[in-house]
Amino acid sequence: MPFLNKDQIRLLRHTTTTKKVILLSGDIESRYEVAPVWQTGEQYITHNQIITKDKAKLICSQFFYAGDKKATALVWKDLKNGLHDDREVVRKTVERYNSADILLGQNIKNFDIKTINNQALFYKLPPIEPKFVIDILPLIRKTTKGLSNKLDYRSTRLGFGGKNKMEMQYWIDICEYGVSPYKKMVPYGLKDTVDTMKVFWRELPYYNFSKKDYKYILTQSDSTPADPD
Repeated sequence: MPFLNKDQIRLLRHTTTTKKVILLSGDIESRYEVAPVWQTGEQYITHNQIITKDKAKLICSQFFYAGDKKATALVWKDLKNGLHDDREVVRKTVERYNSADILLGQNIKNFDIKTINNQALFYKLPPIEPKFVIDILPLIRKTTKGLSNKLDYRSTRLGFGGKNKMEMQYWIDICEYGVSPYKKMVPYGLKDTVDTMKVFWRELPYYNFSKKDYKYILTQSDSTPADPD
């Protein structure tokens, strides 16, 4: 399986930072579900036990484009009384994800994309159909074995400061008491997108891509696809 060399990475960085190729780092924060339980301890919760009244799921969605100085965010609309509207967050996130030449994220395939698509389905909006996705979680798992593959650990270890602190109470304050996500959650997500981009560039020489993905990346870096064999 092929790795990218220094020249290929240099060319990819040039085409993305100059916006010839759109490289987007995305991250979402979603609301929790509510279910009554009889006691503490390990247990299995089924869908028919969920009593969450709020149909909105995406609290906020953050974006960081290669070449930009700052990340940006979209936030759900507070309808009061514990209810929210995330339709526009879903719609605009789908549009941005689909317009990127390369969509980047930490566990973005298994969490972010699927969570957004589930809400898009609910609102009868188009699904996410990305041109190309780089999920840095499974890629780093393939070739290294550190103490953790969590973004917080990798960001800290590589000198990027780690994730901002977040506690469950912040989610409760936002979902139940109308506290603005811009206070703590949005800054948390913004740093995640920036850190994901930084970690990506630092780890990129160690990612072992499939032949198909390798060739696509080379076409985005103005390189001539070489035979990985």
